[in-house]
Amino acid sequence: MKSQFTQVYVAVIVIFLVGVVFGQTGQEQGKQAPPMSEMGVPRQIKLLSDMTGTWKTQMKYKIDQSQPAWSEAGGEAKYEYVLDSCGIIGHYSMDLMGLPYKGMLIISYSRALAKYQSYWLDNMATAPIVDDGVRDSSGAVMFTGSEIYQGKTAYTRMTQRMPDKKTLVMEFEDSYDGKTYHRSMEILHTKQ
Repeated sequence: MKSQFTQVYVAVIVIFLVGVVFGQTGQEQGKQAPPMSEMGVPRQIKLLSDMTGTWKTQMKYKIDQSQPAWSEAGGEAKYEYVLDSCGIIGHYSMDLMGLPYKGMLIISYSRALAKYQSYWLDNMATAPIVDDGVRDSSGAVMFTGSEIYQGKTAYTRMTQRMPDKKTLVMEFEDSYDGKTYHRSMEILHTKQ
C-alpha cells in the first residue's frame, strides 16, 4: 500500500513538472508574450548628430543676480558619440575665474521615460547635475532639474538649440522658488 501511494505520488509530481516545463495551463493558452522593448541607438539621439565635433566656446555667466555685470570666459568643447552611438559625451575646457576648468556632459535618451537625460560633472562644483529634457518642434531641447547650491535647492533649466549646423547655443536659467527664473549663463559654441 505504501509503495503504491509512493508510485502515485511520484507520478503526479512528474506529470506536474512535465506540464510546467513543456506545457501551458489553460489560462496561459492563447496569450502571447509581451513584445520586446526597442533596443539599440535611439532615433532621438540621432536627431542631435549635428552636435558632434569640436567647438570653440564663449561663455557669459552671472553668479550674483544682484550684480548687473556679466563675466566671460572662452574655451573649447568636443562632443562625440559613445557606446555605439547610444549617447553623446562632451568634454569642456577653459580658464574660469583664473582657474583651469574642465567639465563633462553626457546626453542619452530614455525610452522608458520618453525623455532625454543629461549628466553634468565638473572639476569645480564636483557635484553631478542630472536633468531630464524634452525636444520641441523647432529641435530645441529643454533640460530641467535641480541641484543644491550654497545649501539651497536651485531649480535649473537649460535650453539647447542649433540655429544652424555651425552654431550651438545653450541658455541657462536658475530659480530658488521654482517659479521665477533668472538667466544665469549662455554658452555660444562655434564649430571648428
